[in-house]
Amino acid sequence: MPRLVPFLAAGLLLAAGCGQSPPTSQTAEVPPASVATAVAESRQHASMELIPGTVRAARAATIMARVQGAVKRIEADPGRPLATGDLLLELDALEIAARRDQAKATAARAAADYERARMLFDKQATTKAEYDAAQARAAEGAAAAAEAEVLVGYTRISAPFAGVVVRKHVEVGDLVSPGRAVVDIEDPATLRLEVEVPESLAARVVLGATLQVQVAAAGLDLAAPVVEITPAADPVSRSVLVKLALPADA
Repeated sequence: MPRLVPFLAAGLLLAAGCGQSPPTSQTAEVPPASVATAVAESRQHASMELIPGTVRAARAATIMARVQGAVKRIEADPGRPLATGDLLLELDALEIAARRDQAKATAARAAADYERARMLFDKQATTKAEYDAAQARAAEGAAAAAEAEVLVGYTRISAPFAGVVVRKHVEVGDLVSPGRAVVDIEDPATLRLEVEVPESLAARVVLGATLQVQVAAAGLDLAAPVVEITPAADPVSRSVLVKLALPADA
């Protein structure tokens, strides 16, 4: 134990000696800097949100068959321009034509019976009840014949407005039934940009407002007005559908 004391004292002296000689450094002089002052003021900066959209035709329709029949002829080739009333396709519906002819024959017979009943009633050779019954049968026959004629007209499907055929869903020989889509047409002169605006930004978009639109595929950069806003947000995407009108030459 007595031998440990000198070693411990030497260690403390060495530590004390190390702390008594701090390093010296020279401080360089900093040259003066020139500054300018400005008055703080409040300014408004516009924020921009980039939202993707889809260009669609404002007037578009999926034409469906109204009667059953086999496709006899198709005039609706994709890309073909159409005028209002142009024939799209024709159905071969012999049963409908046969029912039309039968209805016409029944209507003609009922009309002849009514004419005889009227002459007899004028001569007081028949009762008022028989006359009324003949008149009712003639009216029913005429209505049935008119209905059958309308059904025959449905075998020729025409364009409801001027536009372009974008796709056809049937070919010659296909059997179609009422409600089946046969042709899609669009009017390229009435284009709109449809954008799904997030719900958090929808309140900042109002009808009539002008927004900047860029269509890279067509090289367009223009201002377009908002023409339609869906009143309710989609519950899944939490977005509101906004439509902007594009010029006819776009």
